[in-house]
Amino acid sequence: MDAGARPRHIGAMRTILVSIAALLPLLAACSGGGAANAPSNVPVNQPVTPPAAPAGPKLWAWGEFVGGWVSAPFRISGPDGIARLATPPAEKPTWVMAVADGKLWVWGKDAPGKFIGGLTNSPKALEQFSGVTDVAVRGDQCAVLADGKVWLWGTASEKPEAVETSDRVSALFAAPSAINAVAENGKMWPIIDEYANPHNVDYLVSHTSYARDLEAHLSTTGDIWLYGNADRGQLGDGSAPKEAVSKKCGFTQKSKQIALGDGFVVALAQDGTIWTWGDNKGALGHGASWSTEKSRKPGQIIGLTGIVQVQAAGRSAYALDDKGNLWCWGDNDRGQLGLGDKTRRHTPAKLQGMGKVKWFHAAPNAVYCETE
Repeated sequence: MDAGARPRHIGAMRTILVSIAALLPLLAACSGGGAANAPSNVPVNQPVTPPAAPAGPKLWAWGEFVGGWVSAPFRISGPDGIARLATPPAEKPTWVMAVADGKLWVWGKDAPGKFIGGLTNSPKALEQFSGVTDVAVRGDQCAVLADGKVWLWGTASEKPEAVETSDRVSALFAAPSAINAVAENGKMWPIIDEYANPHNVDYLVSHTSYARDLEAHLSTTGDIWLYGNADRGQLGDGSAPKEAVSKKCGFTQKSKQIALGDGFVVALAQDGTIWTWGDNKGALGHGASWSTEKSRKPGQIIGLTGIVQVQAAGRSAYALDDKGNLWCWGDNDRGQLGLGDKTRRHTPAKLQGMGKVKWFHAAPNAVYCETE
């Protein structure tokens, strides 16, 4: 054999290697894998368990939500036409319950009690119920049906049990130590109260909000009442009392929604403007230089008008306007503002890339919403 000649088996191996190299791009395309094909709105190096939903209802989540963790809006699977979504009041909720088309849907993991059974990140319907209008979750879970009756299950019972009520219930609100029911006539009472110490109120209630050791009631006349620890200026009258309070707050405008965060208050006035007060660590939306003296009295967030929904969770706050724009500000260490980073915002920022938002739900360190 000549010194310059190649053995036949070497030439054959080279031909095979060239053929394999040519097939690699086709194999990658068929598998759909690779970082290049990942959803463009998912930040690099942030784990995401559920796949993006290519069709069906436009349900979104971000932050440390059930089944994943991203800092920008991400499509998830869910039932059509969600009317109400609830998460337990934990720092890291591990399961979600929703009302859609009169049915209860649930997904995630570690829901208490045996009634719900095993869960995955794919929503499943609880077929035992129909005509559901509202739900509240804590250690126990409550549901209201179209007939105004309440059913309870979870740690208190392994199967749903009817709750005796003297009035038709229209809404449920979960607090750290209780689930409160509000009747169609505005009367409120606890379905469950660990401390058996409900606030006896002589006004009718339209909405409530809770944060750690403070409770807020919005009366049907638009007045805000506070109960508990308001030592960070939550009364809105310039004070920061060391003792527990039980009184009407200093915000004089009539309100239609109220939201409590960690040390601050967000009020949606009846004219669609937003007012905040309390402990200013970025969550009031007025800028980083807002003084303590100013923060203990209500201040309007300039530029936000036509607001239809407000919520707060931890030291983050959110507002939805009548054009379907969702605004957010405050802490962002878990990506809960949905802006693609973890930078705190001292003034409201508008979320992008989802279309018109219909509703949203703010949980600790996560947000869920549905778009048209």
